[in-house]
Amino acid sequence: MTFDTPILLVAWRRPDKVAKVINSMRVIKPQNIYVACDGPIQNNPKELDKVLKTRMVIDKEIDWNYKSLKKLLSDNNKGCKEGVVSALNWFFENEDEGIIIEDDCLPHPDFFEFAKIMLKKYRNDKRIWCISGNNFQNNQIRGDGSYYFSIYPQVWGWATWKRCWKEYDIEMKTWPYFKKEKQLNSIFPRKMEANYWEKLFDKMYYYGEPDTWDYQWLYVCLKNNALSVIPNTNLVENIGYGNDATHTTSKTISPAVLKNFQPNKSGVLPIKNPAYIVRSKIADKYTFIKQFSGYPVYDYRFYICIFKRIINKFRRLIKSNDYDF
Repeated sequence: MTFDTPILLVAWRRPDKVAKVINSMRVIKPQNIYVACDGPIQNNPKELDKVLKTRMVIDKEIDWNYKSLKKLLSDNNKGCKEGVVSALNWFFENEDEGIIIEDDCLPHPDFFEFAKIMLKKYRNDKRIWCISGNNFQNNQIRGDGSYYFSIYPQVWGWATWKRCWKEYDIEMKTWPYFKKEKQLNSIFPRKMEANYWEKLFDKMYYYGEPDTWDYQWLYVCLKNNALSVIPNTNLVENIGYGNDATHTTSKTISPAVLKNFQPNKSGVLPIKNPAYIVRSKIADKYTFIKQFSGYPVYDYRFYICIFKRIINKFRRLIKSNDYDF
């Protein structure tokens, strides 16, 4: 059977990892492929060599007969945030829906079929914004189907639609109003959880840390009361832990995620749909406790940014009223 659902592969400087990911794609031989590869950091010959080797692997390993292969190759390094966002923008400028795989996310072959079926099923359902391949429930089954619904969009192998991605805002410009209206309190009844995300979104908005794109995706999903489809078995293994990783270094490895990966048979197919489209609060509570921990701590830069914004706002107010002293 021809696999026509578009797939975006996001790569950078890990030729061995991207070879494994492409090998997993070879099982389904996707016909509509997009590849985005970020560039090397300037004046770093070793990294340039890794990037070039990664691109050589991509050219060599995508060796099946396909209908279309498009590439977005950057000469300069855009970084984790700008690089991934520019790749996704490019992808959805050309497609209405699709699957996204990064070079450190090794999908089970069943993930692709799962994502394809879910994309079609919920294509016109504006409640659903994300199809995930990840499960962090430590083999606990949630609900009565092959998947459940969550407010947390997991993105180690995922899929979505242009209708959703077009709402993405890397700068989170609506966050101050969203915070002022205390919208997080209606989403998270537990104060600890609401406070955690408020502090993290403050850090993202006021001085852009951490350097990533996925917290902004979570924010836009929360803002729009969106639900994500989460399989009841893990379908993607993160193979990116190590010294060459941007965020998932060896010190942050999570054995529960890796051991949950089943390399032979996923058990997610054939798909059984849940009886109701409703968030699993117990699953989301477990996800927050196990996947997220600690509080983003404010540092002096936060208060400097706040002070600068107040001063600039005051200056604009004075200028707009054109006071004559």
